[in-house]
Amino acid sequence: MYETTHNGIKYQFCDDHLSLNGNIIRYEMMDDIKHRGGDSPAFVFRYNEKQFALPYPPDELPHILPYMKTASLISPDADLGAPSAPADVPHPAPDPVPPAAPKKRKRVGCFVALLVVVILAVVGCIATGGSGTHVDGIEEEIVTSSFSDDVTGSWRVCTISESADPEEYALSYYENCFADDDTLHWIVNFGTNTTTSILAQGDMLTVTTHEYVDGEEHSAKEIGGGMTLGEFTVDIGTGEITVLQ
Repeated sequence: MYETTHNGIKYQFCDDHLSLNGNIIRYEMMDDIKHRGGDSPAFVFRYNEKQFALPYPPDELPHILPYMKTASLISPDADLGAPSAPADVPHPAPDPVPPAAPKKRKRVGCFVALLVVVILAVVGCIATGGSGTHVDGIEEEIVTSSFSDDVTGSWRVCTISESADPEEYALSYYENCFADDDTLHWIVNFGTNTTTSILAQGDMLTVTTHEYVDGEEHSAKEIGGGMTLGEFTVDIGTGEITVLQ
């Protein structure tokens, strides 16, 4: 560091910045650096879109020049050999440069963004009742949910919209969607306007299909109230189907 005083202003030249009466000017933010000769020599430069002149005692140039050369190497527009600048360039005190924000703030911001994503994912799972499950015979992913008015706590319902055949998907649905054999599952199919129930009893599944009744997917008291269209059983061990109706 090199210190000097000129025209009542205390100069401190450091490795990466210049201090004028305590006001910091960082070399990397200086551009268009030029040298003005004559009776009042000075270094002229732009800083924060403002023009500045840095006058100095002529006999101290050997001490100051190395620091200004450092600034010129950082600044892409520096030209210490350019023509002299006009003699009336003002010399206001530069605005203090605010300290750089701590890097850990960026990490905090990334953490907050990640936390928001996780919360949204959790909310999405809650809203849909869980992540989708693949069932052979059904193209759509199956997402089951509970009924708000189910007194047993063991009924589940899902909705699909395709021409799926219960005989094709019943066993796969049981293998992939049943948490235990105490639950009764209802599959509401808007594609065929039917509602199908699957009940596990021992080694057999009982599958019953009804006509769909508007809005029944929202109530355990109303679901399955439509006319019965067909019923069959499935042997869980062999997959054999027996038509009952």
